[in-house]
Amino acid sequence: MNSAMSSAKSSAKSASTEVTYHALFKWSKAMYEKLGWMYLTQQKHNLSGHKVAAYKESVNHLLECIKVKIDTIHDMDKKADLKILHENTMILKKAIQKLL
Repeated sequence: MNSAMSSAKSSAKSASTEVTYHALFKWSKAMYEKLGWMYLTQQKHNLSGHKVAAYKESVNHLLECIKVKIDTIHDMDKKADLKILHENTMILKKAIQKLL
């Protein structure tokens, strides 16, 4: 059982390193836009708990992928940009907790 968990973690880590630098920025932008749509939908209709949970999980996965990319990228300018992206995504996560 323990080897299955470590195998799953390693495959998740290797998959996250495949996310490109530009894709992380596009993904982050999409998560901000989705927060707006989810907030508007919540105001008119009740959002189901599983949709909110799936969205939160996606943002958490984005954060994990950004961390992995920061650790693996060698270009210092890109690394600095990714650190800013990570900070901005943490702000998004706080906004999600307040609004949803």
